Amino acid sequence: MLRKLAYPLVFLLLFSSLPGAAETTPYRDELKESATRLHLPDDRYWHVLLHYKPGLFGTESLVDDRKFFLSPDGKHDPSAELDAAIDGLFADGLEEQTIPRCRFPARYDWLIRRLPVDLTKLPEVSCPTLEEHRKRIDAKSASLIFASGHMNAPASMFGHTFLRFDSSYESPLLSYAVNYAAQIDRRDNGLVYAVKGIFGLYPGYFSILPYYDKVKEYGNMDQRDLWEYRLNLTGEEVQRMVLHVLELQGIYSDYFFFKENCSYDLLFILEIGAPAATLTDRFHGFTIPIDTVKAARSEGLLSDPVFRPSQARKIRHIASSLDEADIGRARSVLDYTVASREILAVDIPDASKGRISDLASEAVQLRYAKGQYTKEEYLRRFLTVLSARSTIPAAGSLLTPIPAPEQPESGHGSSRVSLAAGIREEDP
Repeated sequence: MLRKLAYPLVFLLLFSSLPGAAETTPYRDELKESATRLHLPDDRYWHVLLHYKPGLFGTESLVDDRKFFLSPDGKHDPSAELDAAIDGLFADGLEEQTIPRCRFPARYDWLIRRLPVDLTKLPEVSCPTLEEHRKRIDAKSASLIFASGHMNAPASMFGHTFLRFDSSYESPLLSYAVNYAAQIDRRDNGLVYAVKGIFGLYPGYFSILPYYDKVKEYGNMDQRDLWEYRLNLTGEEVQRMVLHVLELQGIYSDYFFFKENCSYDLLFILEIGAPAATLTDRFHGFTIPIDTVKAARSEGLLSDPVFRPSQARKIRHIASSLDEADIGRARSVLDYTVASREILAVDIPDASKGRISDLASEAVQLRYAKGQYTKEEYLRRFLTVLSARSTIPAAGSLLTPIPAPEQPESGHGSSRVSLAAGIREEDP
């Protein structure tokens, strides 16, 4: 699985592999002159690729890992980084992780198109690992996912956003998700955790993992609903997003809970796919996940969402169709005080028997997700309930679909400042 697609790259090794100034060629100089003439160091897309933003002391990249830059001055100097990128066009080698065009495919995809570059004048390079990752992800489209707030976790009470690259599989559960999160120290207590999170003392990393893992984490374990927004992007635009995500693997940025958090850094990925969108420029003091969804909606990037209810919501929906006696029977099956097949002999409609079994099976899955069962115990209980359920006709026990609540972005703004004045006459 693509838990981490990080390249074991050492900055000095990569930088030393680039051709030096002494090896300059007329074509290299021609490309640098073209880049200057086209003002490419100031091009907004180049700044998005390198995560450049204006700072107190000039332009600065929000990426803090030195491995992300080809130039020693690349974090603060877009022009120096572009010159180093052009030098990297002429680099070759046997190790894929030392070839800039393999290591940073998104920026070279843009640079080759933008200059443009005559590939016949460059060394031939092969990037088999990169191509393997692209084929495995198999991105045909992309979706922005919003997970509702989790009140038991301070860092998640305002929700969370991440991406999903939808593949050719029919089920989106088999697609890959892209998540940005802080790598925290589990030994930190609450106070240390808060201080480090507020002041950017945790590193943040992008990761690629199966979408079903995120559904299990949010929908089952944390009992959070998911909203899946298909992005209005072409296949080519989605592929550029994939390339940028791949070049960010193993690269860290300082993670700030209030601003440069899970949702803010994700906006750079969206801007790679939709360069006309100005998403990151909208946020200054703080970034709340639902506000990033609203920003993407205002740019016309989002289709109507698909609602994926949490397991807890599914359980409540099934329970709402049963009376207290039937809920008690489901609880007895769940607690093993009544065998699943004993429900079949109870003089109640088949529809009620089916829903009792459905309620018990959903509750078994929820308890397993929360760590209350071992895997062996879970499988034994779950398969026992399913075995009994398979003997009950399904038609009469099917419920109406779970009604979706209001879309999260339709709510009021996350902040408001108002000023009012008036006069009140006092009674004599």
